[in-house]
Amino acid sequence: GRLRTVVIGCGLAGRQIHLPLLRAMPEIELVGACDRDLERARATSAAFGIPYATDDAADLLREARPDLALVLTPPESHAERACAGLAGGIHVVLEKPFVYEVAEADRAIEAAARGNARFTVIHNELFYPAVAELERRVAAGEFGALAAVHYVSANRNQRFVPEPWYFQARGGRMGEALPHALCLLVRL
Repeated sequence: GRLRTVVIGCGLAGRQIHLPLLRAMPEIELVGACDRDLERARATSAAFGIPYATDDAADLLREARPDLALVLTPPESHAERACAGLAGGIHVVLEKPFVYEVAEADRAIEAAARGNARFTVIHNELFYPAVAELERRVAAGEFGALAAVHYVSANRNQRFVPEPWYFQARGGRMGEALPHALCLLVRL
């Protein structure tokens, strides 16, 4: 069967990136959307053919009965949302940054270990062709010892202009962009 999927957070990333991709995937059935702004949740649900909209994440998980929840909210709510989904046996995909505190990460890891569900954090550059090529070349020993790392990032899609919370989050723009670089560095 299809994977019953809900989206928690109907901001720009959800509307412009995640939902168009999810809707195009035949194995995904979008069954619910949640946003603290109920009108935005309703408008997003109408735009993407999602049958259930709410402003209460607990209500969404209970009523929509999802297999998978995408958490697209600011990082302050990630640990709570992940633990709630995992406790209900719901797999969870979290936008990055994951969390701000190690204790929050530990809570999510422990919740996953206790249940029959898993979670992952989105890092959208891991599967770029250039990254795959770099991994291949590093594995083949084409480079010498690591002396320095330079990471350059630019938003190529100028339709995406972050919402205000993005700049108010811990670390501002760097707090949002740095996880990409760190994830790639750890992988390589």
